[in-house]
Amino acid sequence: MTKQEALAIATAFQDRQGYKTTIDAGTDVRLYDSFEGVTGPAWVIEAPLPPSTFEGTNTITYVVSVAEKAVKFIINSSGFIKHPDRPDADFSDDELDELRDMGFDVLD
Repeated sequence: MTKQEALAIATAFQDRQGYKTTIDAGTDVRLYDSFEGVTGPAWVIEAPLPPSTFEGTNTITYVVSVAEKAVKFIINSSGFIKHPDRPDADFSDDELDELRDMGFDVLD
């Protein structure tokens, strides 16, 4: 996979998700032989976000698996990993029951 292919995959993912990052020729892109959470090599694309007063970095990092030819996950501006193929809250059924018992409204 070339750098341009990785950028195209990240751009398509960004568009589908509605992220407001900038991916262009000036975007920081690096190829790693291995990257935690990815089997095999991965392109890591650090795309800037619009200016904000929100604490955290000013980027979203897209991790593109070469083997899967897809965004495996992102690292949001707070440094948390988000998986595109999973819901935002990765709670087990027991954890959801515990939250309900504590009085939280949990959507099913």
